[in-house]
Amino acid sequence: MGLQESFRTYPKNLRVKILMILLNIHRAGVKHTDLKVRNIVLSRGSEKEPTIIDFNNASGHNCQFNGDIEDLEIGGWRPYFAIVECREIYYTCRAMDLWVPTETEHEGCTVPTECLSSAQELLGYMERYHGMSANLQENIRSAERCVAAFHIMYRNELRALGFLKT
Repeated sequence: MGLQESFRTYPKNLRVKILMILLNIHRAGVKHTDLKVRNIVLSRGSEKEPTIIDFNNASGHNCQFNGDIEDLEIGGWRPYFAIVECREIYYTCRAMDLWVPTETEHEGCTVPTECLSSAQELLGYMERYHGMSANLQENIRSAERCVAAFHIMYRNELRALGFLKT
């Protein structure tokens, strides 16, 4: 039986192992085409090594991504698709939450994550580009919650990227 929850709920080192297996599958000329959590099983030992299963929909593949795991800059800002050039690898990294997103949603609007260094910066962006009042207490609290959630979710990555100072 495959994993049961979203990729994001599993430790990052396990998600990276799964990605490395996927890269090897691509190097062998195969595209899985149905890589979902349910198609990953873990060994029974203490190491819990992942195995990708269910190749019923697999197809031949000349992968355009010729790099190694280091070239994907795991933990860094999400790159443009053109850097990776393989849909399955790119969208698997996104689904596994291996990159810091370059945008997020706030109050129904897409916001660049560079505006999330503080609630005041987010409010300034929302006021300039979306007409949201930066003075309403409700908007201030909403911006504070959004910034705090983003900082908590990506704390280690943001520190490594120099986005968070503390």
